[in-house]
Amino acid sequence: MSKKNGKGRKKKGNKNQRDYWYNPATERHELKPHIRKKRATEHRRRKAEKAPKNATGADQDSEPGSVKMTLEEAIRRKIPIRDKPTGPCCADVDALQQKNEAMLKELLDKPKWAINPMTAYPEIIVIQFWFRKKHDRHYAHFIVFLKERGIKYTRG
Repeated sequence: MSKKNGKGRKKKGNKNQRDYWYNPATERHELKPHIRKKRATEHRRRKAEKAPKNATGADQDSEPGSVKMTLEEAIRRKIPIRDKPTGPCCADVDALQQKNEAMLKELLDKPKWAINPMTAYPEIIVIQFWFRKKHDRHYAHFIVFLKERGIKYTRG
């Protein structure tokens, strides 16, 4: 039997009235947080017990730490697919040198300098967060390039 004004808990299934509380903000009866957590834990435990195991106790079709899923399954589950390429950042040595030069030019076009405590002169270039984020794939070889050139740098 439901109320005419639409308020109150919908009574379906075998649910205990003590597990709910009235939330005045939403004007609804909601499951108490600690009860929700307990039920979720029980559900995960039961689901893990039902999962097929092999002789070692691990899942049959997976290695430790790996997840195997088809592209269609990932799209169906609305899992974000990595759009950044994960291969090598530069094709060859020439491309790597050109990229390093271009990155240095970009860094020096918008310079932010830190003061060297020994000389009290701004001679240390600050590599800011936006630059690290933009050139994340090339950052490792760019730092080696700066060291070879003798350019002092710090992270900002």
